[in-house]
Amino acid sequence: MQGAKITAVSLFFSVWFSSLFVRAEGVSPKLIINIPARQVSLYNEDQLIDRFPIAVGSPVYKTPIGPRNLTMIVWNPWWFPPPSPWAKGAKPEPPGPQNPLGVVKMDMGEAIFLHGTNNESSIGRPASHGCMRMKNADARNLAWWLQTHLTEKTNPILLDEYGKKRGQSYTVKLPSPVPVEIEYDVLKITGDTVAAHPDFYGRAGEREKAVETLLETKGLNLQQVYEAAYEKLIRTSEVRSVEVPLKELFPGTLTSCYAPIPDPVDEAWRAKKHLPEPMLYSNLPPNFTFLF
Repeated sequence: MQGAKITAVSLFFSVWFSSLFVRAEGVSPKLIINIPARQVSLYNEDQLIDRFPIAVGSPVYKTPIGPRNLTMIVWNPWWFPPPSPWAKGAKPEPPGPQNPLGVVKMDMGEAIFLHGTNNESSIGRPASHGCMRMKNADARNLAWWLQTHLTEKTNPILLDEYGKKRGQSYTVKLPSPVPVEIEYDVLKITGDTVAAHPDFYGRAGEREKAVETLLETKGLNLQQVYEAAYEKLIRTSEVRSVEVPLKELFPGTLTSCYAPIPDPVDEAWRAKKHLPEPMLYSNLPPNFTFLF
């Protein structure tokens, strides 16, 4: 009888550890944050899963560039004033609607977080003190994706609990750190489109020269550029982000390697910009999962 109990317990833990291995297999997330684009992109196994708009550090309180590791998720976090002149005299803020960190924070070390906010109108601007703010619904979705793909805390009842008990903090440590790369790319060619963004921190140098260099590295002949589209790319991007198709810059001259291939994530990104904001939390059915 004793041997049967030991065998049953061993079998239970064997199945449990196997389930964790199966869940973790094929899961290798990373985050890429582009400050000029005010955007964070979630990748898994180098496949783009989703992207979200963010607020980044202001020119006075710049978001630091470089690699980091996301190690912890805190639902309904406290906010504690940092030892910085801008926070002098501020008092700690408990979890709740007025908390500057919103519904969740994701810790990347050295007091740099991806987090929700109580000021969603700042999203899309260089407006923070170094951290990166997200809309609360986006921060919740990103944190929940990481939690359910990297830990055993996958029951959607947990998410409902986080929402119902907004005054209580919940800490989830990730078993392995998620790599985060914070970049400063003012210009980028993705597929058949050139994206250009404002140089908030003054680090990109002379814009027109940078555009010329980028296009030439792709083998594009600037003698054939359409001036109106080129000016749009240069001038408009000084004040706001702009995307210009290569076929608009070089009409009738592109080879097949630049034929437009729709990206499902890009299409979803454009579409969801026009959707109403989702509810942060709701009474979720037991089989609820987020769709990205």
